[in-house]
Amino acid sequence: MPFTDVIYRFSNNILVVIFVSAAVTASVLLPLIGTRLLRQEQATARAGFALDAFKLIGPVIAIFTAFTLLQAINRYREAETLVLREATEITQLDRALRRLGPDAAPLRDALAAYGQSVVAQEWPALKKGQESAATQTLFNTLIESIHAVHQRMDIEATTREAVDDAADELVDIRALRLNAATTGLPAIFWHVLGSLIVLLAAEALLFRFDWNLVVPKAGYAAAIALLIALLVILDYPFRGEQSVGAEPITRALTHIARY
Repeated sequence: MPFTDVIYRFSNNILVVIFVSAAVTASVLLPLIGTRLLRQEQATARAGFALDAFKLIGPVIAIFTAFTLLQAINRYREAETLVLREATEITQLDRALRRLGPDAAPLRDALAAYGQSVVAQEWPALKKGQESAATQTLFNTLIESIHAVHQRMDIEATTREAVDDAADELVDIRALRLNAATTGLPAIFWHVLGSLIVLLAAEALLFRFDWNLVVPKAGYAAAIALLIALLVILDYPFRGEQSVGAEPITRALTHIARY
């Protein structure tokens, strides 16, 4: 089972508690382990070296974590924008189809059925990192039916162009949304962040166990863990408790149902 499937089964609060608890526990245990395993007569020298290393590694990991979190927030906002755009394109396509007259009723019904399937079937699948085959089938049928409009010679060129453009826009937006739903941040971000955490853990082993040193470092580790927990929560914008909703598409379906 993929690790992301396990993570997104937990609520946001539980994820925060897990990450922060792990960071605080490691901040206490690592200096204790290092104090017992390493030579005591070199403890003072190690502590000075560890403090210098922390002054270098600490700001780097904080800045990189904040930078990576900013990328995740931007991706989340972009996902929200994609859903809004998709809802707009559904409305625009329905408006273009209405220009075809009564003969467009089956196409409009197919568009509404697709939208309802997106909300009822595809969105729950996206929360699991999957796509809905049924929704994709409805969408393919819809686009094929719309393209068949070109076979009618009695349609004005402007109307045919409006329908074709709206359909093409919907195809593009859907592809972008599905890509955003099934991909997270580039793996290199996680590799670098993981490497920095390993360096910070190795540096913590060099500290002698002293509550005057452990408590401040535990607070710092908790703050970094809190940022990382938020990063994990936002990494996949359509998964987990803090996921992008389908409300704009629902509103679009309500709007087109009035006509």
